[in-house]
Amino acid sequence: MNRDQALFKARLLVSSERAQEYGSAEENFERVARLWKAAFGWDVTLADVPLALDLLKTARLVSNPYHVDSWVDKAGYAALGAELYSDDG
Repeated sequence: MNRDQALFKARLLVSSERAQEYGSAEENFERVARLWKAAFGWDVTLADVPLALDLLKTARLVSNPYHVDSWVDKAGYAALGAELYSDDG
């Protein structure tokens, strides 16, 4: 898989498949943040969610850098974070 293919796959995942299954990223990340706050007892912001999910994928890639889906997921989380915090998102 080349970089264009990886980014295209990430785009498909965050813009269609997952968006249709789970609703908007902002709504889903807010729900996750509330659950993490309740479970762990500390403040979790909307920005923390895509960052933490990216770190999960990073931890998996440390064990197996050949698992391409984790690289694709990292690109997707970065895109969602950028959208949430851009002026034109």
